[in-house]
Amino acid sequence: MSLVLCAGYAFIQLTGLNHGYWILLTSLFVCQPNYNATRHRLALRIIGTLIGVAIGLPVLLLVPSVEGQLLLIVLTGVLFFAFRNVQYAHATMFITLLVLLCFNLLGEGFEVALPRIFDTLNRLRYRLGRSQLYLARLEIPQPAPST
Repeated sequence: MSLVLCAGYAFIQLTGLNHGYWILLTSLFVCQPNYNATRHRLALRIIGTLIGVAIGLPVLLLVPSVEGQLLLIVLTGVLFFAFRNVQYAHATMFITLLVLLCFNLLGEGFEVALPRIFDTLNRLRYRLGRSQLYLARLEIPQPAPST
């Protein structure tokens, strides 16, 4: 896990991403004890993020009041915790909505939507590359032990 986080941090420093911390958060929340579980969780993360942004952008337009957005922040926060251990894609969707709403209160709601998608898809590319190296290593024939 520490190697994954260090590599992600190095990537953020090399590319100068403004909201690159999402790469580290994705790494932290997606990594699981084995390859298949991590791959499945990554797919759920991508689905949840894309749906969250697709729902969130119209919500930012339809709910312009601060009070309405604060109410939605509380609601999406509660729903995130309700779904995080049960349905990870739903939890990711709700936390994405929460993030968009919070940034919108700062006046940056629309500006962070595309970087959120970019960082999540970039993490997918990084994880797929890493997993391909891992699988390639597993396929290297090992010499038979001498008896």
